Amino acid sequence: MKENHMINWKFFSFFLTSLLFQKNTFHATQIYSYTTIKQEPHITEIPYITIWIHGTQLCLPYIWPSFFYVPQGLHAATNLTKTYHHRLIAEFLYETDPEQFPLNHFYLFGWSGNLNFQARKNAAEILLTEIKKLIAEYEKIYSKIPHLCVITHSHGGNVVLNLAQLMKNNELKIDQLILLACPVQKETKHYIKSSIFKQVYSIYSHKDILQIIDPQGIYNTFEQPIFSERVFDFNENVIQFHLKINNKNLLHIEFLFQKCIQSLPKVIEIIECTKKQKNYTDSLLEVFYDTQKQECIIARPTN
Repeated sequence: MKENHMINWKFFSFFLTSLLFQKNTFHATQIYSYTTIKQEPHITEIPYITIWIHGTQLCLPYIWPSFFYVPQGLHAATNLTKTYHHRLIAEFLYETDPEQFPLNHFYLFGWSGNLNFQARKNAAEILLTEIKKLIAEYEKIYSKIPHLCVITHSHGGNVVLNLAQLMKNNELKIDQLILLACPVQKETKHYIKSSIFKQVYSIYSHKDILQIIDPQGIYNTFEQPIFSERVFDFNENVIQFHLKINNKNLLHIEFLFQKCIQSLPKVIEIIECTKKQKNYTDSLLEVFYDTQKQECIIARPTN
């Protein structure tokens, strides 16, 4: 399904200006490691790991460091103080569903945040190494392969999709991949069909201009499509939906706000409970979540 997009040129001008002035090495190149995994011998079931991955950053961490900053590499979320918003994202999910998103097993992955294909490929290589090390540590402690959920915002999604081309013999499985406002690009969109992603949720908003404004076509001599797209091709492991919170469309940054983050466990739980009776993979869904009533309505577009 295609959309006819009206591009807001004020946003586009700011976007291009930021792109021209981005630094190639925003953070130091040192890759930091997570701290030692906290052993919880009372856990007899499969441990649940969550990894959060941010999107393009450009100059944003300089403007609003407490909201956007994430140190490069893989870190336990509890290593950051609660003055940083990405630590709070882990708290929001833990408060909503502590079994699915245990705080002691929640990790943040920081990368350069630069706006180009190569930066995201480089980040994927580092991410793969870090995930393999992390899973090996969990297997050593718990004698079980952990359940792995990866949640991404914006181009963080394309970092993860790049894992599909790096895998050899399906050496890694991501049980659940949640893409928030991921720009759909020709370079990586086919990777979503990879068997390494068991279940994918791609969540978007029609009001989100920044999701589609990245001009992917200018990187390769104006190939079509020039701008990014909003939805992926249908596939049996992918559920895609337009999310409204309190009957309101979300802006790109609002996918990082508490209301959206805390709606995710409930929305996904309802979809998981009903997807066996209803095939959600062959259409784009409309999902309405009321934060006061904590109610979720799932609908299929009529057109």
